[in-house]
Amino acid sequence: MVLQKKKLNIGIDSSTILDTYRHILESNDIDIEFLYGGRDSGKSHFTAQKLIIDCLQLPYFRCIMIKKTHESIKDSQWQTIKDIVEDWGIGHLFKFKTAPLEIICIVNNNKFISRGCDNPTKLKSIRNPSHAWYEEGDQISLEDFTTITTTLRTSIGKVKQYFLFNPELPKGVTDKKDFWLYKNYFSHTNDKNFTKEIEFDIKGKIYKTKYRATHSTYLDNLTNVTADRIAMYENLKITNPSKYLPYCLGEWGQYSNEVPFFYGYNKMKHFAHTNYEPKEEYYIDIGFDFNITPCVCVIGQFDRENQIYHIFDTIMQDHTNIYNLSSLQAVCRKIKEKYLDSGYYLRSRIRITGDASGRSGSADRQVKQNYYYTIQKELQLLPQQFYVRGANLPHTVSGEIINEVFVNMRNNALILHNQDLLERDIETSFPDAKQSLNEAKAKFGLHVLDAWRYLMDFWFNFDKSNRTFVSKNHKKFTELIIKNVNNFNHYG
Repeated sequence: MVLQKKKLNIGIDSSTILDTYRHILESNDIDIEFLYGGRDSGKSHFTAQKLIIDCLQLPYFRCIMIKKTHESIKDSQWQTIKDIVEDWGIGHLFKFKTAPLEIICIVNNNKFISRGCDNPTKLKSIRNPSHAWYEEGDQISLEDFTTITTTLRTSIGKVKQYFLFNPELPKGVTDKKDFWLYKNYFSHTNDKNFTKEIEFDIKGKIYKTKYRATHSTYLDNLTNVTADRIAMYENLKITNPSKYLPYCLGEWGQYSNEVPFFYGYNKMKHFAHTNYEPKEEYYIDIGFDFNITPCVCVIGQFDRENQIYHIFDTIMQDHTNIYNLSSLQAVCRKIKEKYLDSGYYLRSRIRITGDASGRSGSADRQVKQNYYYTIQKELQLLPQQFYVRGANLPHTVSGEIINEVFVNMRNNALILHNQDLLERDIETSFPDAKQSLNEAKAKFGLHVLDAWRYLMDFWFNFDKSNRTFVSKNHKKFTELIIKNVNNFNHYG
């Protein structure tokens, strides 16, 4: 490949261009090039090569290098371009500046400039760009992308965009269908490589946006990937399956909770794809989490004969329920239909626990009493069937207790029976900077988790000998947990 510029003949070895990307070198009318897939697939290297060629050939070129944080651009896009031009023997044609972070072609004054999504003000101060190169696009939020794309105004013509990413779900997203990048650009097809055009009719005039997806993995870049790195990627299938999909296969990943709040949970030990029919001779224990919408309860039973705690049902209702009742009343109605109306289970064998805040305030829009009064009335229970703390445990203490139970209890002594919603909450919950669940609750809701936490607190922190919950002293908690885990006969 020979570039001619101001009587300069620049020879570039075309064999350095990977075959999987050569179609992008051809003249095209694509607005956004999505280059995505696994790691070590040469996406960034090729994009830098393509943009260097454009910088040298085009009469006008102003490319914005974009990442989530500005400081990370120097070690990625900026350095990649520097390495390539030096490798091609044309480093003397470029001036690499660090303040501001820019690359200027001294032959024609074309340039690369840098912007980070961590500085919205500078994002909005881009004038007449011709190209944009997004690196690690999976870390860029929809808000960031919208800010950038609406800022790419130019009087020169269309802005050519290169958007590079590994299809890994960002923190807080558990399903690719909820990830803006997949939902807006990839959800229409199962093809990995495709071209799509979107038309907009604005006051009778048709506007079009055309984008193309090019998928690649390390298999497309074998000459540049070492054997040890190949082994590392393939080994992810065993060591970290959630990373194997995006890093090795270049496929949309699964949510991976790197710091689970309930680290003691083990699906093999605690989850069963079986149904459980509660026994009439044992208590049915119900933990409540109160919200105007939804209201949730988690139902379990301790089987004294077999020494097993069973979590077997979750009931959730919102304000649009079929009963035309408040969320809490609708939950109670469902409990009655499933467990009480048949007469098989006695009301006297029901025990209620839950959110301590339900003791106060106006619980229901239809019943101006606290939540527990509503439950008592709807289920026709007695006050002595309620076991509720005066104040909820801190999240940290609740987590420590439950993890102690998970870790120390024998296999199959605590079972979640087909409780997919609860397991999802357990597996997605994570501690925030203050070691609480508040950030995870803001992202995921975790209403089922909360109802279950209150039930676990009742099971493992209620001292039957004096009918009180153990105080928040962790030493006392630990003593009771060990006692209750090792001696299951703490119920009468």
